[in-house]
Amino acid sequence: MSKKFIVFVDEEFTKEERNAITTHFKNRYAYWHWIGNVWLLTTSREDDTTNSIRNEMMSLVNRGSIVVLDVSQSSGWSAFGSKKKFEWLHNNWSKKPESFPELDDSPQF
Repeated sequence: MSKKFIVFVDEEFTKEERNAITTHFKNRYAYWHWIGNVWLLTTSREDDTTNSIRNEMMSLVNRGSIVVLDVSQSSGWSAFGSKKKFEWLHNNWSKKPESFPELDDSPQF
């Protein structure tokens, strides 16, 4: 069964710290990170929990505020923005919402 988590960190984290977090997640989870202080993670490993992910984060950046939510039972989501930013959600998080307003990515002349 696929498990889903949302990880939030506060604005105190530097770009370098956020990049270190992303690099760590890249080697361990399927992830989405198009919003600066938020990561969406998916995993099929049963031993991944909110506590274990929090502990991983603390080993990388042991300061500030970190919140990890288990949203494995949730299938709902909606978004607004450039469609390409949400392709990962369409493919990995849950099925696409019926109505998905998006920004027009085409060049404006």
